Amino acid sequence: MKRTVLALVALAACVAASLALWRFSRSPEGAEQSASTRGAAGPRLIATNAPAIARGRSSPRGQPGATALDEKKANRAATIRRRRYVRPPDYTPEERRLSDAVQSALDDDDFEQVVESARDALKSKREEVRQEAVDALGWFGEKALTELTKAMLDKSESVADSARSHVEVALTGMADQEQAFVFAATYLGTFGENEDAATMLSGVMSSAGIQLIDPEDPDSSEDVEMAKSNRMGIVEHLEDLMKAGESTAAVAKEIYESISGEEWSDSAAAMKWANDIAEPEARDGDGESGDEVKPDDDGEA
Repeated sequence: MKRTVLALVALAACVAASLALWRFSRSPEGAEQSASTRGAAGPRLIATNAPAIARGRSSPRGQPGATALDEKKANRAATIRRRRYVRPPDYTPEERRLSDAVQSALDDDDFEQVVESARDALKSKREEVRQEAVDALGWFGEKALTELTKAMLDKSESVADSARSHVEVALTGMADQEQAFVFAATYLGTFGENEDAATMLSGVMSSAGIQLIDPEDPDSSEDVEMAKSNRMGIVEHLEDLMKAGESTAAVAKEIYESISGEEWSDSAAAMKWANDIAEPEARDGDGESGDEVKPDDDGEA
């Protein structure tokens, strides 16, 4: 009888322990600990949710390191059109190697390694491999502009469109819009015969140009000089583009018209527009313009 009671107590203890273990494994802490004991299942298990956001997926609940994401990257990831990428099962060993190299560098947030791996991946015949490389570069935005710009002419329209989207977002988000204007102008002169690339670059140039010219009512002589300098720089870049080919010249004229609000006629008229900014009116101590106050006969104002 005594042995039977002890056996029942031991059985009850085993059941209780099993139930507690099951409940713990279902909790976030238990799931996280279980994942760490199982070990990584390959390069796609990552320390942060950066690549997950980059592909348009939400981060798994409780994933470690999620709060360490740079806010700027998170905002960019939410803005840029991202594709939900799933590696096809029929990748060749070489395609798998290229894919893993890009993903591993991205997981490590290693920009230099991402660029190196992406350069190799962009030479692949497989569209999905090149797409993955473009999305990895797009994660770094402005830093990867040169590599992304080259991908704008990819033979796959899908890949090229994705690269153009990344370039557009990076350029329009740059703090230095003069630099963005010059960068876009440089590549417009190179890619002017490509209608899609030209359309995107001309849009960036128009947006940047409008930001570079000062308001109609500048506050100081310095504002006037800065506006004139910016306008003259815009005109000079557009004049260079007009020598790059018929289609590029037409785009350059459209850019001028969108920025200046007047139709392009010739360089002299464009330079007149660049210098046609009125000096600010004289202002009194309260910041209001007005007539000069003369003293009366007693010397009082």
